[in-house]
Amino acid sequence: ARSPMESGDDYIPEDDEGGSDDDGFFDEQGGLEEVGEFFSEARLEQLVGTNDVESVTFLEVRINTEEIMMRDLGMRLPNLSELKLNNSNVPSMRDLGTSFKNLTVIWLARSNVQELDGIG
Repeated sequence: ARSPMESGDDYIPEDDEGGSDDDGFFDEQGGLEEVGEFFSEARLEQLVGTNDVESVTFLEVRINTEEIMMRDLGMRLPNLSELKLNNSNVPSMRDLGTSFKNLTVIWLARSNVQELDGIG
């Protein structure tokens, strides 16, 4: 796992089991938290670890895109270049939206990807 000190990026640190200390929208038992349909501004700031969300270049979360929309995340994190969604539920790439203008790396290991339509 990278650290903010090493990379200068904001991220959610991994625990010893390879998961996140704050597993995004999954609670400690692996179920989904009730957080609504979109990322709230406060929740986004909590996930990225700063209120300067526009400067974030790396984000790691576990999410279920069938429950929570990510379509506006690229506009809210305009400098995001790396997105790590391992162990998430992202059946379709279209669920991620099209607003990631600087995204160059995306991790989706064990994320239930079934459709690649929408990759441009």
